[in-house]
Amino acid sequence: MQRDLLRNQRASTTAKLAGTRFQTEMLEPIEQWRRGQADLPTHPELVRRLVEKGIFKISITHEFAIKEAELSSHCRGEKA
Repeated sequence: MQRDLLRNQRASTTAKLAGTRFQTEMLEPIEQWRRGQADLPTHPELVRRLVEKGIFKISITHEFAIKEAELSSHCRGEKA
């Protein structure tokens, strides 16, 4: 019941629509991940969460790579 109430609430702000179609072989693991979530997100919310996770992971990986390169050049005595 609580999940249905949350699912039917509209966002308080509007945003640009970005429709996406998925091939069945790509959609199946996405659906499995969705069913594993405690609140069973709607498909739009599911896509938002996965995009946020991907962007965060890319950002962290990029920052780590920069720091690793800086440390490596520092250890070799190179100036930035």
